[in-house]
Amino acid sequence: MTQHVLDQGPNVVSEDGFKQLLDEGYFAEVVCMQSAAKQYNTFSGNWIIRAVSPDGQIEKVLVTSRRDFKVREFKTTNGLLGFFDQFELNVQHIPWNKGVRVRIQLPKFEGSEPGNE
Repeated sequence: MTQHVLDQGPNVVSEDGFKQLLDEGYFAEVVCMQSAAKQYNTFSGNWIIRAVSPDGQIEKVLVTSRRDFKVREFKTTNGLLGFFDQFELNVQHIPWNKGVRVRIQLPKFEGSEPGNE
């Protein structure tokens, strides 16, 4: 399911690098790879995360290790929200359908302040 993502080669980032990119103003982009379905008391599906540059030109896929290029996949909404909690990202929307993407940004970069444009 994530094989086409691996074709991006060096456009990957580990968790440590992901945090640094967020601090530099990159967006966290959640991509739904498999539509969500309710399972017991949570929703399951398949989501991956990308770090996207502010201009949208650079996308880096979150991997478990830059050496292995294994894409970090999230199988439940709880896992996804738990991951973002460690970066203090306020997730307001999770894409529920395959192919849908949602971008999230650290609060200090939301909106533009006068003189910082």
